[in-house]
This record gives sequence, structure tokens and C-alpha cells, in this order.
Amino acid sequence: MQPQSGNPVGRADPRLFGESPGALPSRRILSNVRLRVLFGAGVEPADFTDDALGRALVKLQEADSRARFAELSRAMITEWDLPPTTEAHADTSTLTLYEKYPGADALEPPEEDESSPDPSQLPPPAVARPAYGHNKDGHQDCKQLVVGNVARPDGIPIQVDVNDGNFDDTVWSHRTLRELPGLLQAPARILFVADCKAIHQKTLDLLYEEDVWFVSRLPNTFKVGQTVKLRAIDAADWTALGTLANEPKSATYQVWETVETIHDHAVRLIVVKSSALVKKARAQVLVHQADLGARWDREAKHLHRMFFHCEADAQKAWIQ
Repeated sequence: MQPQSGNPVGRADPRLFGESPGALPSRRILSNVRLRVLFGAGVEPADFTDDALGRALVKLQEADSRARFAELSRAMITEWDLPPTTEAHADTSTLTLYEKYPGADALEPPEEDESSPDPSQLPPPAVARPAYGHNKDGHQDCKQLVVGNVARPDGIPIQVDVNDGNFDDTVWSHRTLRELPGLLQAPARILFVADCKAIHQKTLDLLYEEDVWFVSRLPNTFKVGQTVKLRAIDAADWTALGTLANEPKSATYQVWETVETIHDHAVRLIVVKSSALVKKARAQVLVHQADLGARWDREAKHLHRMFFHCEADAQKAWIQ
């Protein structure tokens, strides 16, 4: 790519296309893509050999792919004349790697102390390294990379970064929040939509310090979450929201809210009740009741065949 040219989107460098007979499955996909629009005239799917794509990826990495992607996104938003937004959705995913990648493992995060730099203020690594971590695809036996994505509410990504496979989502959320004003260039108050890793002492402090609205999910590790849910069950002042989709038999929603203190900050908590989940929960209760009843029947039949010398022995067997 040529990101230094006047066109922020860039054009293909003809020197990237070699004569190697090797090819990747992407060539079949490219046969349905309007290559003339992306790369100009004279570029065909057959030009995308493995050597050509490999050299292109190396050049892209050397040119800071994270910055180039943000540049491309801004150019696209300008080209389509999309309205500015004050809202950003941020989340991470894992890229599962099925090879061993010996000698390329990420380093273990150092122990933090007062002299250590804040990891959320450090940029993503120039080259992300594979490592074992919490794999969101369920492949705990595989190494991975952690991919972060920040998107507008219309789904257009405005920043993507690739991190070491053992990178902490909590640190990523905090780092993303620091960069958000520059990404959105929003003239008004920002709304930050993130996963439960955003509910962390440092991130909450920064949210309130910068006066940023946020929507997230309270982690199950917070005891206050279970307490609030139990209070909501007995509450009578639920607010009906109706349906969120114009489809037959769409789920209906109700909400109940309160304010609790989390990490020294007053946080508005909202409990959501879904009719679809209520039906699912009732079905699970019926299944659990049936399983419990069958177990009690088996236990009763087993005890009925036993002989006890006294009432105390019978009670002991019943308890066991």
C-alpha cells in the first residue's frame, strides 16, 4: 500500500504482485470483487499469489496497520458523508491459532508496582505474539491473539488492533477509553458501550473523571449484582418496554432500576426481564423438578428395601 500518497485509502503497489504459481483460497473470493474499484485497472485475481499477499502484509505491518486502518475508516466516513457520532461500541475477540508457534510466545505480563508504567497507556505491540489465554471460542488448548474492535453504532469499525494472546481485556478497555475522544472527535458527551471488563476501578475512575456515559454488564463476581436481582424479583415498579423487534412473537422486555455504589462511584443498575428468558427459565425449572422427583423416587425405593434397628439409624440414612 501507499498510505503516504495524497489518497488516504491508498492504491496497490504493482511491485507487490509477483509471478509465484502459489495461490490462496482468497483468489476464488476475489473473483467476485470489483478489483478495478479497489486497485485500478490491470489487476486480476490471478495476481494475488501467496508471495504477493505475503509481501503486501509485510508492507502493511511496517506501515503501522492500526493507524492505516483508522485512516481508511475516516476516509470512508467522509466519502459516504456519514453523520458524526458520540457513541462507540468496544469489545475484544480471540483469534484461535491451531499451530504451536514455537519461539514466538508472548512474554508473561510483569508484576505491577509503583514504578511500573500503566499498561493501559502503552500502545499495542508492533508485532503481536501468540500465547495461551481465555479463549472465547472454547479452545483453551490453543494459542491465540486478542483482537480489539471499536465501532460506530452503525457498525462501521473505526479502530482495530491486534494484541498478544495473553493481553488483559481490562487493560484494553481502559486504553480504548483513553483514546476514544480522538477517535470520535465528538463535540458532545461520549457514550461508551463495552463488555463487563470495563467495570474496573481504574476504568470507572476515568469514566467519571472524563464525564463519559457508559453502558456495560455487571460481572457476576460482584455480590451487589445478585443482591439487586433478588430485590428486583420482589419489586412491583417494573417498567414495561414492549418489544424491540417488529417480528411475530417477539420477546417483550421489562426493566427495574436502582442506584448502588461500585468502586466508590454511584452507578445506575438496570435489571432486564425478557419474556423469552422467562419461558426458558420455566422450562429449565420443570426439567429440574422432574430430575429431582425421579431422584427422590429412586432414593425412597432404596430406603424402603433397607432394615433399620432404630429411628436414629433411619434418620441418618435419610440424611446421607
